[in-house]
Amino acid sequence: MPKLVASNVIIQNNQLLIVQEGKSSSHGKWNIPSGHLEELEKITDAAVREVLEETGYQISLTGFTGIYRFYSETGNLITRLNFVGEITGGELKCDGKEILAVKWIDLDEFIKMDNSEMWNGESIKQILSDVLQNKIYPLEIIKEIF
Repeated sequence: MPKLVASNVIIQNNQLLIVQEGKSSSHGKWNIPSGHLEELEKITDAAVREVLEETGYQISLTGFTGIYRFYSETGNLITRLNFVGEITGGELKCDGKEILAVKWIDLDEFIKMDNSEMWNGESIKQILSDVLQNKIYPLEIIKEIF
């Protein structure tokens, strides 16, 4: 059974919000804010919650980019539903354990980053490419499914 993950692309002033993973299987890898659903949680609620837990920012979801499937470095099949969000409150922070660091990075610098520095870099770069090509869909399409 694939693991279901909610993720977010948050871009502000031509910079992307990224987090550095602290979990043993992905320690030190950069990622967009994301995480697994809790039992009976809606995917949209998980997407908002994960950003708050990992970055300290409150967000509202503004769109949906799609469903992305890939195998993680540990061989797990991952199904990632990715959203686009905008910050509505909070302040930048991280716990230093599950998330080692949180930062804003220039889009050009991120695109040049080697995939090996990221948690499944190929998937993240595909998501970012879709966002930059404005392949963003209304949230209503996902609310009917999850």
